[in-house]
Amino acid sequence: MKDLNLSPVWEPPFIQPHRIGEINKFGKRTHQDNITDQVFGVNVNDLVEKYGSPLYVTSEKKIRENVRRLKRAFERRYSLVTHGWSYKTNYTSAICNILHQEGSWAEVVSEFEYEKARLLGVPGDRIIFNGPNKSKRILQKAIREGAHLHVDHLDELHNIEAVATELSLIAPVTLRLNFDTGFTEPWGKFGFNLESGQAYLAAKWIALSPHLKLVGLHSHIGTFILEPRAYAEQVRIMC
Repeated sequence: MKDLNLSPVWEPPFIQPHRIGEINKFGKRTHQDNITDQVFGVNVNDLVEKYGSPLYVTSEKKIRENVRRLKRAFERRYSLVTHGWSYKTNYTSAICNILHQEGSWAEVVSEFEYEKARLLGVPGDRIIFNGPNKSKRILQKAIREGAHLHVDHLDELHNIEAVATELSLIAPVTLRLNFDTGFTEPWGKFGFNLESGQAYLAAKWIALSPHLKLVGLHSHIGTFILEPRAYAEQVRIMC
């Protein structure tokens, strides 16, 4: 007779050491570079005296150079490119504003980030709205304002359809897909699975709804992936 009341096995937490010279989530560090006198040409002691410590210092010039170089890398190969700045990465207002001045849209994953983007003057139609937890209130606002909704799961798709029906509007949506590229572990935490047919059923649902319109596909295959062929296969599968 089977005991159906077995508790899950507890696994103790552990700390993964990052060894010098090896790849980890912070990248490979090639040299020790402790700053003691200046940062971006400004005296460190003067900064600490004026702003206190600890202190985070960011170079506006470097941010602008980086985003311009990133966009050029894509635009040389495909002209119809839009860069979205991930608020999750850093939602400091000054940094977000620099990126928006460079033409970057806002990519947000929560109601807080969506409202922050609007307060910073980003129009709804220049906001990419990701994330699996969107309340009815923020969906109503996002649909009215023309935000680009990326859908993570069937419940969310149902909620978007209900809100769009209530508003008598057609909501353009992008489906997040997950699938096996053959180069990485399948990233199935969010999105509609391709191999099981779930993505096809979601697309069919949208096609049959008078208040939904499929306008794009979204995919995230994982993090810390250094194999370029994984991304090539990702694009091939999505196309």
